[in-house]
Amino acid sequence: MGFLRSRVTYANAMSSIALFIALSGGAYALTVPRNSVGQNELRRGAVTTAKVRDHSLKKRDFRRGQLPLLGGARATDMNPPPSFGTVVKSVSLKVRARGRAFVLGTVRDVFLTCGDLPCSAQWGVYVDNEPIASTGVSLMADTGASDGYGFYTLYGLSKPLSRGRHTVTMGLTSAGSPQSVGQLGSQVAALTLGG
Repeated sequence: MGFLRSRVTYANAMSSIALFIALSGGAYALTVPRNSVGQNELRRGAVTTAKVRDHSLKKRDFRRGQLPLLGGARATDMNPPPSFGTVVKSVSLKVRARGRAFVLGTVRDVFLTCGDLPCSAQWGVYVDNEPIASTGVSLMADTGASDGYGFYTLYGLSKPLSRGRHTVTMGLTSAGSPQSVGQLGSQVAALTLGG
């Protein structure tokens, strides 16, 4: 009887061990030290877009030319005058490494009224007193007449800027001695691309 009881206990123990091995699938847990997997341990194509955490990459993680330049459309493609007469708004921009700046200006409720002569006015965005291409807008009127517009958005890319501080200005230039010229609101901003 004792012999039979020990055989059943042995069989139960073996079946429990077999069941445990079958359920565990022969898997083993490995501990990998933190920061021990690098470029040499990864297979080509192992890191995909789905495996990269959103907003975790920086510009330096991309090759030159991989990131697209900003683009868009504007209502007019007028260049501002070579120099401006009046500062409408101005902001200082700190550039940490050589690169371009994306500049953005808005003017709201621009107006122009002429006296005894026809007159005109032009708004534009400048970096260090240099006009930014395609950021100009113009009003024109005949003698004793007026011109105006509700809202303009002016934007463009600067030439490459050196490291340091730069001044971004929205300027106003008028011709023909207008009786009144200006805007009821304006903003100017800039951000660096590549530094």
